[in-house]
This record gives sequence, C-alpha cells and structure tokens, in this order.
Amino acid sequence: MKLHCDIVADLLPSYLDDTCSAESRRAVEEHLAACEACRELLEILRTEAEEKAEPVLNESAVLQKTSRAISKRAIGAAVGVTAIVIYWLVYFWLDHLANWGDYRYFSYTFHEIWVGVGWLLVPSVTALWLVAVLYCCIRERSWRRNGALLCVLLVLVVSHTVWTASLRDVWQSHSWTTIEEVGEDYIVIPGPEDSKRVLKISPMICGVLVADEQEYEIIYTHKKDDHTSGKLVSIWAVERQEGEEWPSKQN
Repeated sequence: MKLHCDIVADLLPSYLDDTCSAESRRAVEEHLAACEACRELLEILRTEAEEKAEPVLNESAVLQKTSRAISKRAIGAAVGVTAIVIYWLVYFWLDHLANWGDYRYFSYTFHEIWVGVGWLLVPSVTALWLVAVLYCCIRERSWRRNGALLCVLLVLVVSHTVWTASLRDVWQSHSWTTIEEVGEDYIVIPGPEDSKRVLKISPMICGVLVADEQEYEIIYTHKKDDHTSGKLVSIWAVERQEGEEWPSKQN
C-alpha cells in the first residue's frame, strides 16, 4: 500500500511512539525506504523528541531518599523527646533522694548542677522546639506529619508550667528548736503561734534523732497556709556555747 507524504507525516509521530498498527508501520517503512524527504522529516522529529524527553525518574531511588529523610526526622524527634523525659525522671529521682540527704548514688555537686542548670535549660529548649514545630505546621501545613510531635511537646511544656505554678504555694522555713517527738517516718517540732508541726522524714535518720534533749537547726518545706505539716529538707545538731542566746524567732 503506497501512502502520500502528507499521510506519512501524520503517521510519523505514532510511528516514533510505536503506537500505530502493524499494517501502518509496514506502510510507513515502505514509504520511508523510497522517500528521502520523509526520512529527513523522521530524523527531525526523532531529534526533537529526544531533546524534549524528560529524564526518567527512578521511583525506587526517590522512595528510598524520601524514606531516609522521614526516618531521620522521626529518629531525631524520638531522641529529643526521650532525652527530655529522661532528664525529668532523673531530676525527680535526684530531688527525692536529696530531700532525705541520700547521696549514695551521686554527689551533692552533681545534684546541684543537674537541678540548677537543667531546670532552666531543658524547659527553655522544649518551649523553643514547640514554637519551631508549630511554625513549620502553620507555614507548610504539615499538621499530619508533625501533629504527634507537636502534641507531645505541648504536653511537656504544659506539665512543666503547671508543676512550676504549684511550687508557688510551697514555702521553706528555717528553725532552731528541739524535737518533741520522733516517729518512724516523722518528727514533731514546735510551730508558729504555739502550734505543733509534723514533718515527714526519711526512716534512715529517725534512729539518730533525739527528742527533748538535743537542739537542732532545721530547714523544712510546707504549704503557704498549712502550719500543721511539712517535709524535712535538712537538719543539723548544734551546740550553744555558754552564754550564747538562741534565736527566738521561728519562720
């Protein structure tokens, strides 16, 4: 079947894309074998197609690269949140032991550095991280991707804020006095306005405290409006020199 050049020109794009029928392909090839003009047109079309052709994306490589990026973000977020949680767990553990004067597992200096520096640094870093994630969510509209991390950071910041606010009602008092009663996990000392105050203590030290004989310098915490109970922070046995006046004021 002989074809006119105009028909062949219309068929050449399909011929190049291999979308024409087998019969049309044979007819085009027979025409090209005898028509130099159509062969030149075929080369022009082939060159243009090659120049316009976009590089083929390697879907496997793209998925692998995306997976690595997501994994790095997820691992970084997990490590950061874990570090914050571990800090607070160690903080409360050290604080609990320090309240009883138990420094078997850590030194006093380590406790002061961990509590003093971290108490300001860790909440600040957490709050800044929360602001950064919130900014990314708003700018990139990536609420689904960063939603879980945003919620965790928000819980950490709110928890620290609430806990800090609760400390405003906890006061620390200093007293020089004798102990009226020693129990297994408490002592009773005179309180303000002729009242008595029950202080919780560690069972480790109750055996070395003496009631009604030894004078002590005591530091303890209590709620602002509660003059009946508290928690012992530190206690020292003191001896007055002869003629030395004992502080009469109790906080």
